[in-house]
Amino acid sequence: MEASAIMPSTRRQNHLDAISGLLIVQVVLLHILILTRCTENCIYKIVFQQILVFYMPWFFFKNGLFYRERNMKDAIQYVMRRLAKPYIVISVVSVAATILYYTILYYTCGSDLSGTFDIIARLKYIFWHGALAENLPLYFLLSLGLVRIVIATIDKFCGKNGSSVTLVASVISLIVLHQLHYRLPDCIINSFIGILFFSIGRLSSSLLTDNKIANIAAIIYLLTIIVIPSFVDFRTGHTVNGNFWIWVVISICGILSINKLFMAINKVFTLNWLSYIGRQSMAIYVIHFLLIFLLTRISVDYLSILEGTSALFGLVTTSTTIILIPLHKTINKII
Repeated sequence: MEASAIMPSTRRQNHLDAISGLLIVQVVLLHILILTRCTENCIYKIVFQQILVFYMPWFFFKNGLFYRERNMKDAIQYVMRRLAKPYIVISVVSVAATILYYTILYYTCGSDLSGTFDIIARLKYIFWHGALAENLPLYFLLSLGLVRIVIATIDKFCGKNGSSVTLVASVISLIVLHQLHYRLPDCIINSFIGILFFSIGRLSSSLLTDNKIANIAAIIYLLTIIVIPSFVDFRTGHTVNGNFWIWVVISICGILSINKLFMAINKVFTLNWLSYIGRQSMAIYVIHFLLIFLLTRISVDYLSILEGTSALFGLVTTSTTIILIPLHKTINKII
């Protein structure tokens, strides 16, 4: 369905961009906490693993919300242009930047270069994890590409029932996959989770403006995060705490709730700054992890700032913010 049919006015569309802006800021902060090893605090556990646990489901949901049915040729062209191209380009940039950094570190500090040029090891890592270790969040582009191809394939055979079929199929597939006891590549698990939320997004356009549904969703969301808090690592499908299906319910209700909240806020405030970040979310997403990784390593290796300290977190957060402001424009031109 066309975006205009779902959100008829620009002002109302702004709140969706604002939500994306908030959640991409959350993703950046989350990765700063992880890479600087500053996760042993209540903010990390409460905000990132209990309250805003739907940040990755949101981006698949939003893609489904604005999805237009495409034939297979158009679907493949879209994936190649919008997802495969930035995945490949930024992966190459990530490898080059990492090799350059560790080469400089080797000549200045005498660090070990073993494994830096191991292409086979990198390919194996991509197979199992969906992206290079230097820029692991790029798995999202691979998974979203797979999701869109699967959706287009099912639509071809099921027509108007495609959304319902993919939703049911994804639920059944996830139930089966959770019963398996051998390792599978991460992209298989997270693609099925992505299909689930993508399909829900396709079917939810009318729910986003239903006050009754939003109120019920808010009640369920608040009760579940208090009574049965659950969090799943989207990339691996691993249940960090709680229950996988409870997390799915929390995510759906959280998405509907935050949509209603931001619609209300947007009637009073335009949220232009968050909306702008949301519209630039792809450029920010594909480069932020590499940037944080390099800034953290420079701070630790050259400035001797200890990992897990507020000084490291503060320096990396400030530096990331300052650099991302001009950098995202350059990345937009590249991808």
